[in-house]
Amino acid sequence: MKIVPGPEWFEIAERLERHAGKILLIGASDTGKTSLSRFLVETLVRSGREVCLLDADIGQSTIGPPATVSMKFYHEEEDLHCISPDYMSFIGVFNPSKRIRQMLRAIRVLYDIARERPTVRIIVDTTGLVSGRIGFYLKTGKIRLIRPDYVVALQRAHELEHILSAVEGSRIIRVPVSPCVKERTRQYRINYRNRRFREYFQDLCIHSLSLHDIPLVYRDRIYKPAEIFIKDNTVLGLNSEADITLGLGLFDGIGEGKIFITTPLESLKGINRIVVGEIQYIEN
Repeated sequence: MKIVPGPEWFEIAERLERHAGKILLIGASDTGKTSLSRFLVETLVRSGREVCLLDADIGQSTIGPPATVSMKFYHEEEDLHCISPDYMSFIGVFNPSKRIRQMLRAIRVLYDIARERPTVRIIVDTTGLVSGRIGFYLKTGKIRLIRPDYVVALQRAHELEHILSAVEGSRIIRVPVSPCVKERTRQYRINYRNRRFREYFQDLCIHSLSLHDIPLVYRDRIYKPAEIFIKDNTVLGLNSEADITLGLGLFDGIGEGKIFITTPLESLKGINRIVVGEIQYIEN
């Protein structure tokens, strides 16, 4: 069932049409955050505004591959049909609670790129982790980093109030969850991630990089090849800077001081570190 935009959705779009600003969407899983963010992007672009969508939902990402924080700029309607990111940062897991500091750092790096454009409307979509101490820390951390003009809270009852009570300097817009929103099963989420990986890992090439020059980073720590065991087809982030990922690859072995990587990237020029994820991708 298609989600029908509520009056609050149009109100938010009108605010961003009038003034360039930043909004951050929060809500538990299956509350319509991604649908709202897509509605805002489409509405604003069709009204002639430049929009940036920062997708921090690493478990169900819509712009970049799974396990990445990704970002895309939309300048015209043609851009709405392209889902490849302009920038991304590989986190290496689907569960944000395992990498909170890395998540926040990646969001800050991408956000700093976006805010260099003063007329852009910035929309930040987030994960559904909102409960407990971890959810509070993750969401309030994002709010402090972004300092959004608006925090848009999609909630069914009062499940976000512990987070909203800590918000300072941002206007809070509470939005009821659409009755059309469907709860997605765990298997649906797994299938979605597999499909997104399958779409990404097309037309693969095998490359090698010297481990004398390129560090391996796992859980924010640099390892020597002898100190870490990497399973075949582990997903790797191929980074040009500490938290900017040029592409993803699959681990294909280590030998003679080199790491072998299968990736859709035609060249590994500019790669200066490899982030080792905790995910294996094996087609089918």
